[in-house]
Amino acid sequence: MEKSGNKSSYAGIMTEHKPKSKGQFDVKRDYLLSLLPGKGVCKPIYQSFTSLNPGELLQNLPNPFSKKTQIWYKLDEVSNVIIKVYNYTGKLINSTSRYNEPEGTNNIDFSADGLSAGIYFYTLQINGKLCDSKKMTVIK
Repeated sequence: MEKSGNKSSYAGIMTEHKPKSKGQFDVKRDYLLSLLPGKGVCKPIYQSFTSLNPGELLQNLPNPFSKKTQIWYKLDEVSNVIIKVYNYTGKLINSTSRYNEPEGTNNIDFSADGLSAGIYFYTLQINGKLCDSKKMTVIK
């Protein structure tokens, strides 16, 4: 990027990272912390990752969320995975398939684009078998 006069063209790039409220700061902070593996996260989140059993979902992080969240799950072997998201009436909203996912803890990014505020449910299917489900909240 080039500088023009005394103003930098970088000026507008980082504005999305500047919170407008404490609540927005907390949501962004929790989301960013959830991206860090291992000892880089706070103790409760780290313990959640380490105590997750194969075939289980971790509560999405962050929750509630307004734009994006991560859904974490653990596999005991290389598997085909489907994550389905439903609204409160049971209507399928989104389905994500992953083939030959590696053993261990994995995640998908989920976007709330086009969704209204409310309660949603997500399920984990491993090799065609329903294994777990959780509730998440979208805020706008």
